[in-house]
Amino acid sequence: MKPTENKTDALRRKYKALHSTRKQFEDDIRTYVEALVRGHEEMFVTSRTKTEDSFIAKATNKDKKYKDPFTQITDITGIRIIVQYKDDAVNIGEILRERLQYDHKNSRDTRDEASTSSFGYSAIHIVASLPEEAIRKHGWEAIEGHKFEIQIRTNLEHAWASKSRELSYNKSIKDKYERELNRLAAIIELTDVEFMRLRDEVSITSLHTANKPAQLKMDIDTATIMDILTKSTTIKNIVSKLASQGLKADESVRAEYAGYILDIFARQGATTKDQVEKALQDNEDKIVNACAMYMNAGNNKSFLKDSLLVAALAIVNNGDMTPEAYSETWNASSKNNFRKAAREFEEKYGKDK
Repeated sequence: MKPTENKTDALRRKYKALHSTRKQFEDDIRTYVEALVRGHEEMFVTSRTKTEDSFIAKATNKDKKYKDPFTQITDITGIRIIVQYKDDAVNIGEILRERLQYDHKNSRDTRDEASTSSFGYSAIHIVASLPEEAIRKHGWEAIEGHKFEIQIRTNLEHAWASKSRELSYNKSIKDKYERELNRLAAIIELTDVEFMRLRDEVSITSLHTANKPAQLKMDIDTATIMDILTKSTTIKNIVSKLASQGLKADESVRAEYAGYILDIFARQGATTKDQVEKALQDNEDKIVNACAMYMNAGNNKSFLKDSLLVAALAIVNNGDMTPEAYSETWNASSKNNFRKAAREFEEKYGKDK
């Protein structure tokens, strides 16, 4: 601090230089983050760097008591990602935690902070910095170690947050109105969940209609498939081999996806448990490769096991059904990733597979 400067003037002078650097690289950071999660349908990404006045107001906030605001304030540069569905937000959050230098201590998921009886602001906040390989590759040494914050919200959460901020940010509002805002947050949370449910029901109905297998006498049902997914040594081997490639198949065995798998085996002519087990054993390595191709097509390091196997099994052998026909009703990102993986698999193994 210069002899004649007060604390605020010193902060402002120092921030001017930092702001210039941050602003210079803001677009690069946003573009890099956006590329990591590209493929999610109807995703909207924006960025901003705090103005001098905004930074000074936060740095001198008496309630915060920052000792070193330049390192303690982690949202000097902010990225906002708006998505259609809550599970998209969760998936994007998982990807970014894995691909960036993740600051667990300063990150937060407001859904985990709320009590079971309360509602309010909801979003995923990830504090991170760029990984070393990206810094070296792009010549971004000037911002090495600089942290930034990523907010991930659904459209509905963003609408609530914007209106709530407009009505109450930095204001002292009566409890009555705060309760009204929280009541609206509860409605929005429920609406988000219902939209996901409706999306899944429409997708499941369309998929079963489009992919209904030829009528065969099946000696197995979805319960059998779920039992295989849980206990099969071959499935465990597949998960283990994916793990050796740095890919995680999260435990998930749901009836609707077991139904899809049952349909695929029916098209292969596998109608008994033994035939299904043999089909899995005979194609173990191909299934591993198909899983990896599908995950890599979407830049995903982790995936739910049951839905991952639906894609992989359909790529390896889906009877006479083409990847284009099978994925016709899927959302854009899943459809594109599935078809890309199917083409890569065909190039590796040929059409006869």
